[in-house]
Amino acid sequence: MILPKKINSRRKGSEYERKIAKAFGKIYGELRRTPLSGGMDWKGDIQSVDGKMPFHIECKKQEKLNIWKALKQAEDDCPDDKTPIVVFARNRSKDYVVIEMDEFLDIVKENC
Repeated sequence: MILPKKINSRRKGSEYERKIAKAFGKIYGELRRTPLSGGMDWKGDIQSVDGKMPFHIECKKQEKLNIWKALKQAEDDCPDDKTPIVVFARNRSKDYVVIEMDEFLDIVKENC
């Protein structure tokens, strides 16, 4: 019996970050994955090339996600001029976004 190859978790995370950057990039222009994904002085997983994207994005592709820990990471690393969000999914699931409710309602108001 041949077992399917396990995907390296770092590679899986990088692929997920690229997918999310592409999705947000359709709205906000060119986005890039952060070098070393949150390493060095860069915070967050995805950065806007021109700085116009209003979100600080933390991406998580995990089967057992501690959403509170992920949200704290996004909030702690978020610059004052951005809104922290967590984009997450499990294998073979849809993508979801967590955002503070007041921020979400502001976005809804702006688009009504």
